[in-house]
Amino acid sequence: MTGAAIARELSRYKLRIALLEKEEELAFGVSKSNSGIVHPGTQNPVGSLKARLCVEGNRLMRTLAGELGVDFKEVGELIVAFEESDIPRLLKIKEGSCADGDPARETG
Repeated sequence: MTGAAIARELSRYKLRIALLEKEEELAFGVSKSNSGIVHPGTQNPVGSLKARLCVEGNRLMRTLAGELGVDFKEVGELIVAFEESDIPRLLKIKEGSCADGDPARETG
């Protein structure tokens, strides 16, 4: 999928592009096992590159799905506390994801 996305982006320029697949069929490698989850970055340290890239990837996924006419259903993420002592951790996750710019996490 990564190679296809890169080829698509490069196709916007006047370039001749060829996409080669090492397997017998497309998406036979890692993409075959893709769960389809677009991670929000809530499990990453606040301000980390990984957290920022998750937020940006979410934005880009919505844009790309719209451009390609692909259904993209945002179902959200539910993080729960099983014990009273888990609540401070939940509040920290919420605070951090809002700080990283994920508007979907500003409620709840």
